[in-house]
Amino acid sequence: MSRSIEISDELWRRLQALRTIVDRFAGLTFDTDSSYVEFLLNLAIHKVLSDVLSDPDARLDVIKALFSRYPEAVADAINSIMFEDEEPQTEVRRESGAPMYT
Repeated sequence: MSRSIEISDELWRRLQALRTIVDRFAGLTFDTDSSYVEFLLNLAIHKVLSDVLSDPDARLDVIKALFSRYPEAVADAINSIMFEDEEPQTEVRRESGAPMYT
């Protein structure tokens, strides 16, 4: 899906000036202005989230709140991100009958 936005001439001038630095720093070349601006917007999103979630307690609070609202999605995300290289755990039973994972 394609979207259009309007930006001021001054911002466009600054974006174009920054492009030479981004090209050299990141070692990237962009085929289109859209791909360049999309790259910058992704960096901005990452920076905002990094700033907002820079406090470990805040990160934990966000994860807990997300888990309360979307437990399956959060559990799936945690498993796929944190345990993607591990073998699945197998369930065994203790003498009490309670599950224990190995």
